[in-house]
Amino acid sequence: MTEISAGAEFLRLNIWNRTDLLKARLEGRPELSYDEKQRLCFLGIPIIFRDTPINGGISLGGNTREAVTVDDSHDQVLASCLCEFTLNLFNAGLFGHELAIIEQIFYYVLEKMPSDNVQTIVKDCANDEIIPLGVFIEAHSGECRHKNLFAAYLAEQLSVNSLLDASVSFDRNHIPIYGAHGWARITLRGGVYILDPMRRFHGFLSQAELIENSWAYGRPEDY
Repeated sequence: MTEISAGAEFLRLNIWNRTDLLKARLEGRPELSYDEKQRLCFLGIPIIFRDTPINGGISLGGNTREAVTVDDSHDQVLASCLCEFTLNLFNAGLFGHELAIIEQIFYYVLEKMPSDNVQTIVKDCANDEIIPLGVFIEAHSGECRHKNLFAAYLAEQLSVNSLLDASVSFDRNHIPIYGAHGWARITLRGGVYILDPMRRFHGFLSQAELIENSWAYGRPEDY
């Protein structure tokens, strides 16, 4: 894990170009289309961008890698995790305690995906081959595009089912030298909350900006 330092100047170095890179990379590919809602799709599946639905979508990279699908109607591992996690919240009496719920998402993702090593899973996926998110969960392994996408999925589905009053986005950006990173951005009435199991951080955006070795999570409009 790369060590970086937070600070006002550093926090403005992040580059929000992952969507542009992806669209440029896929331009002209026959797998691209638009659905009835004018959402850009890959193989008929809506691509996950910032502030777009996560469940039912597909995550692709600015550079070629595996394409990760997030769809609990076709991914039994994912659906089972949502049921298990929701039951855990009920048993713990956490319904109505939003920050406690989000904190539990953080720990649940790390419990399910403790390893960061995905090389054996993705070694033959150099050209956007599809792998369901559940495959990584079942292998207990994931990088940011898997762990944090899982966190974003859980938060989104809790919101869809009125168990969390929040809007959820899977955000990604790029920092020169350090590379690209993705995380779950959860907008609550009390502010923007960041879930980043990969970098072992969860907290409000304002807290992240004060922490040494934090990523630059802020969007341009946050400043």
